[in-house]
Amino acid sequence: MRKWHAHDHAKWPKFRKRYFAELDATPDAVEELLARLDSASVTFLFNSREEDLNNAAAMKEYVERKLQNT
Repeated sequence: MRKWHAHDHAKWPKFRKRYFAELDATPDAVEELLARLDSASVTFLFNSREEDLNNAAAMKEYVERKLQNT
């Protein structure tokens, strides 16, 4: 998906939607991540020149939404 996104700002909304759908399809992994947030700091890494629109930014948004809904 990162290759498909290719730093194209116009694709950002669709990238987030697809990325969130992938995360929703792995509820056990998401639960494990959220559980770790209770006891440790978590750092999201990314490999992109784009500092604001990248997979780590999308993951942070996803996690924050999940935490608000719990």
